[in-house]
Order: sequence, then structure tokens, then C-alpha cells
Amino acid sequence: MAEGASAGTGSAGVAGALQLESCNSPTVETHRPSQEDADQKAKDEKKAVAAKPGSKAAAAAAASAAIGASDQRTASAREKAGLPSEPVRLPEPVKIERENVENRIERLTQNSAVIKAAAMTPDGEALYYVTQASDRYEIWVDRLRKKELKKFGDVPIGGARRDDAKVDLVRDAKGENGFVLASGTILKFKVPKDAGEPKTEPLAFSAEMRLDRAAERAQMFDHVWRQTQQKLYVKDMNGVDWASYVKAYARFLPYVADNHDFAELLSEMLGELNVSHTGSGYRPHDPDADATAALGVFADESYAGPGIRIAEVIEGGPFSNAKSGLKAGMVIEQIGGTTIGAGMEWDSLLANQAGKRLEVTVLDPANARRFGEVVKPVSRDEQSQLLYKRWVKNERETVDRLSSGQIGYVHVRGMDDASYRDVYSEVLGRQSGKKALIVDTRFNGGGNLHDELATLLAGKRYLEYLPRGQSLGWEPTTKWNQPSLVIISESNYSDAHLFPWVYRKLGIGKLLGMPVAGTGTAVWWETLQDDTLYFGIPQVGFRDEKGEFMETARIDPDIRVANDPGLVAGGSRPADRGRGRGTAEAVGARMRRMETLDAMRDRHLLTADQHAEIRAWVARERTPDAILEMPPPLWRALSLASALMNVDADLLQPPPLGSEPG
Repeated sequence: MAEGASAGTGSAGVAGALQLESCNSPTVETHRPSQEDADQKAKDEKKAVAAKPGSKAAAAAAASAAIGASDQRTASAREKAGLPSEPVRLPEPVKIERENVENRIERLTQNSAVIKAAAMTPDGEALYYVTQASDRYEIWVDRLRKKELKKFGDVPIGGARRDDAKVDLVRDAKGENGFVLASGTILKFKVPKDAGEPKTEPLAFSAEMRLDRAAERAQMFDHVWRQTQQKLYVKDMNGVDWASYVKAYARFLPYVADNHDFAELLSEMLGELNVSHTGSGYRPHDPDADATAALGVFADESYAGPGIRIAEVIEGGPFSNAKSGLKAGMVIEQIGGTTIGAGMEWDSLLANQAGKRLEVTVLDPANARRFGEVVKPVSRDEQSQLLYKRWVKNERETVDRLSSGQIGYVHVRGMDDASYRDVYSEVLGRQSGKKALIVDTRFNGGGNLHDELATLLAGKRYLEYLPRGQSLGWEPTTKWNQPSLVIISESNYSDAHLFPWVYRKLGIGKLLGMPVAGTGTAVWWETLQDDTLYFGIPQVGFRDEKGEFMETARIDPDIRVANDPGLVAGGSRPADRGRGRGTAEAVGARMRRMETLDAMRDRHLLTADQHAEIRAWVARERTPDAILEMPPPLWRALSLASALMNVDADLLQPPPLGSEPG
């Protein structure tokens, strides 16, 4: 009966149930509505009104239901795609208090570095970033509150030049994973929730793209023309009708078949501007291409017998160590088990052998002894670095020998941070006790170092360190405070043109060598979307107070000295000649007045003994031919001191009217 009543519909069923309940109850109480009942009744009435078709409330309810259904469908679709069912909710924007914000600057990274990309965790506790080292990109995590710094990955830098845009670091939407793009490689790492160490792993992916090379070259051609029009350091395009050249050269595009020819086409067009720091280049990069290694030796080219007779073992190379028995005059008979016959081409035996263990067999002709060694050949680039160090060492030793140890030498390889560190260390280290310094800037392709280098060489003595009569040097100790001279040549370029200009402008010292063409402009080198291609635009000009751009400011040395090809081919240089007749005649004509010799002594370019001996020789020998017979050590000391003081240029001037030698 009760089950049937509960199944009834309408008020009759409810009334019947109440009647049964009343009949079964021993007592009947009258029900009085409470405040909760009244509130509930009001809600029910509101719902009833909302249920009326066409009402605003009904429309809102329907919309809410539709949104709910849409959310359910979206969640289902996200689940099928393997994504979280709940959509990602972005945090509220950070409100920055801009007032006095400059007083709340905090350094995030603990070490200085070239940072290529960075990302912070959502909670602000850790900073992940990519830095550029000399040969690789390094991935770091810095836990900011704990001041914990850790490197957890790296990627070798690929190719000679890579666009900065190809290095990036990003997090996923939830901040749980990080991704690094560098050198064409994508690495993935999981962001640890605690202080754990992240670990990188390669992210494998594949993709296909259809590329219309001709259309891409046409786009790059247009981009180069437009970019140059917008960025060249002078608005008048150096007086060139730039618009006409895009038409003149675009007509050749249909006949360009490869990037080598395309780079030549761009270079021809850019060359019409008649400026430095421009042109285009093609640099293919094939990591699997064959590469011939190097043994770090000079072969005796005059040797015609079997094997490789060694003329010199290059310092720092594979055979330059205490364990190696290979010396000059010995013969390498075999490489990797292959016997080298007379006149045989043997470079192919070193194909792809850089860094690999390779056995060689050596004959010592002095005692007919044969022995084997296992070495690791180096790459051609690595051997080039060794040869550069060898050249610098030879130049330094030449100056040291010719000056009897009184004059120092340093070569500025490039106008960059690494070169400055080398120069700074050499000048204030090994050369710090010298009385003068030769600064060689030949073969320098530029950068941005002219002001730092000039400042380093512009020191003026003002206080001496003197404990109990012992001189420990002079202030400033962080600058060179003795005489210096800068060597320049036709090979100086860009900032290596600006530096000697600044050096002479500030009156630091004299310039010696050959003229330098005006190329003092800051460049914009850009890698194109096909990263085997690049081009350059001289974008920032430097102008002096007279209005002359350094781009066209030729530098003529104070002392002009040209290399003698015959001497250079024979391994000698002008400085080694030691006895220039022009200098001898100048000395014979005017140095007898002796003030210059005294100045050389006072500036510590000559020792007291050298000064006394040269003074006596010049006083005794009155003719140029007699002066030419000066002992070689004295003449070399005098020649270098004369160059540092620009004596040659001064002495070659005619004497003042009425002056008398003596």
C-alpha cells in the first residue's frame, strides 16, 4: 500500500500518504511554517516564474546550460587530444608600481655572461637561461632565493655565424617543461618542483616542407635591397641612385641556380654603394663533410725521399709534449699503417682523423732507430690557432732581441673581449717591466675596442710605490704608463682603423707602418632566412668634430715602413736589416747635437751604457758611412728608440736656417 502510494501522482497520492501517516501516529501536531520554509517558498516561486517561456530568466538559464554543455564537449575534445580536461587559466596580470622603480633594480644572474635567452618559473623562484661560451651554448638554472647556480646542459655552436634568433628558451603553458632551441637542436627538460637537478634530452621531431628556391631568392633579394635602404649610415645612400640598381640586378635572378651565385649577385649590387662592411657571402655547413686533420708539424719541402721529414714540431701540437720522441730531422714513415712513398700525397691519410687515436711510425736517421707513437691529430682550425701563437711568439722574441730586453711587444688580434683580456694580461703582466711597448694591430678585422685600448695605453705616471727606498712601480697600475708605438698596415679594418686614429688623436704615441683605408663604421651583419647566406650594411657612421666620416678617413702613419717582399719571403723583416742608410744620414746630419740621445736615455729607451757608447760613437764618427759601422747591438737599440720617438721623421727634415751641427 505504501509503495503504491509513493508511486502515485498529483496531490491525491501525497494526501493519501499523509493520511496514512496521520492514522498511524498516536498524536497529531499542527505544522507552522518557519522562516526557512518561507525562504524556500520564495525560491520555488522565483523558479516557477523563471520557467515561463520567453522570460529573461529563462533565456539566461538556457544560455548557462548551453555553456555548460559546450564546456563538457570542449573538455571531452581536450581529453581525446591528450590534453588536460581543464583549460589553462592565465594568472592575473602583475601590477607594477612604477613610482621609484629605478631604485628597486635587482641583479638576477650571479655571473656575467652573454645571455641569449631566459625564462622564469611561474612562482619566480628559479631563472633558466642560455649563455654563449666560446664554442658552445650553456644552459643554466639560478635558484634566486637560495643563490644556487647550476649548469645542466650545453649545445655546441655550429657554423661560423649563427643568427641570435635561433637561440631560444621557453616553458610550456603549465611551466612543467622547458625547451631550448640552439644550433638547430631542440632540447627538452623537466622543471623540478623541488631543488632537484633538471636534465636535458633531445626532442625528436620530423617535418616536411616544399620550398620554391627561386621564389625564396627573389624575396631575399628584395629584403636585402629594402633593408639596406633603411639602414645605411647616410640617408642619401652615399650619392647612389639605389632605386635604379634593384631593377638593374633583379633581371639576373631567373638565371641564378645556386646560393653561391646568389651571394655574388647580392655583393655586386651592394658594391655599387662604394662603402665598407657590405657584400654578401655563402657559407655552406655540412657536419658530415670530410675534414683533413693536421699533425702539428712543418714538413721539409726540400726532402725528396720516402716519408715526411720534419722541419719543425709546432709548439702545442700533438707531438709537442714530454712523451713524444719526434724531433726536427726525423722522418715519419707510416701513418695509420700506410707506408708513405717518395712523392706520395699523404694528406688523405688524415681524412676525418681529428681527435682520433692514430699510430705513426718514425725513423731517426741519426741512429737508424725506428719507433712508433700514438697521437691525436688536430683540426685545421686548431692548427691555425697554434700557428698564430707561434707567429706572435716570434715577433715578441724579435723585439726582445733587438732591444736587448728593454721594449715589449703585444699583438691585438681582434677588437673584442677575448683579445682585450689577452692584451691586458700581456701588457700589465709579462711586459710590465719594459721601458716601452710596441702595439701591433696588423691583420686585425675589427670589433669594438678602440676606446678601451686607447685608455689602457694612455696612462700617465703620478705616484711611485716606494717602501724603504725600493721602487715597486708607479700609479696608475691598471694602465700602461710608459712610451708606446702602434704598428698599422693595409690589413687593418673597421675598429682596427678607428683605434690608431684615436691613439694619434689623443696624442698617446706615433703610428708606424703603412696607410690604412677609411673603414671606421659600425656594421649590421644579417643572416638571411636561408642561413647559408648573409650580408652586411655599414649602419652607424663615426664623424669627427670637423664633420669627416671615418668611413672615408685614410690614416697615414707617422713613420712609413713597407715590407720588402724579398726579405719577408726569406723570413726576415725591415727591422732585421738594422742599418737603414736614410736613418744613418739623418743621424749624421743632426743627432750630433745629442739632445735626442739624452731624451732617449731619460725616457728609458736606452740604458745608461747604451747612451754613453752611442754618444761617444756619434761624436767620434762624423759621416753617415762611419755611423753605419756602429756595432749591431747599439744600432738595433738606437733604431727602435728612434722609431718610438719618431726621430726618423724628424731628422729627415732639413735643419733650420743658420743652425750648425755640433
